[in-house]
Amino acid sequence: MDGSIFAKLGIPSDFILLLIIFSFILMLAPYFSGMDFGIFMVPQFSQQTKSRLRIFGPLLFALCIIFNFPLSTETQEISPGLCVESPSNSKLEVTVFAPPSNVRNTPNGKIILCRVDTIKKIKIYGEICSPYSGWYFTDVCNGQIGAIHISQIRFQ
Repeated sequence: MDGSIFAKLGIPSDFILLLIIFSFILMLAPYFSGMDFGIFMVPQFSQQTKSRLRIFGPLLFALCIIFNFPLSTETQEISPGLCVESPSNSKLEVTVFAPPSNVRNTPNGKIILCRVDTIKKIKIYGEICSPYSGWYFTDVCNGQIGAIHISQIRFQ
């Protein structure tokens, strides 16, 4: 599965957010130098630095945003956070890493369709929409569609 350039470099998402916020502050710095916005204060810079930041601040911010976009549209077929009402035609291979893992007929359902007893790759077909976020459609039970919880799977 393709990801963003940041993801390909292995940069954690929390650090990416920090980079985006920092670059945003640098983008604002020439215009709001020395102002306090409560959660952050824009530092004061010399006129020469402000003129450089008018060019490099927006450029850095744009690069941070662009590097955070997926490299292809295929990455958006199924990813955590994209929920569907019924199984989609798109599929994603994930790993069941915490066996035994029950696959249920519905999220949190009492009926267990099957049990995955070994660490193995399975296909999922989208996250089940609210109020059952964290549950994914799968056909691991001999092709029968069931639900597996996110705590039992890892995305590659």
